[in-house]
Amino acid sequence: MPLLFFVLFHIPFWGVGGALQISVNAVLSTLLYVWRRNLFTCILAHAMTDIYAFVSIPRYLMQYVG
Repeated sequence: MPLLFFVLFHIPFWGVGGALQISVNAVLSTLLYVWRRNLFTCILAHAMTDIYAFVSIPRYLMQYVG
């Protein structure tokens, strides 16, 4: 149930498509925590995802912009 609220909370900010992507990542993070029982591992995975989404991809796409 908390996962559903987490995903629904992201819809106004990221849209349905973004929320679906976030839901996949949230499910994988939850499974990672259940498997490893280590919050730091989840924090590290989240940081790697954010770096990819907010640093690597925009930097790559800037070569195609104006």
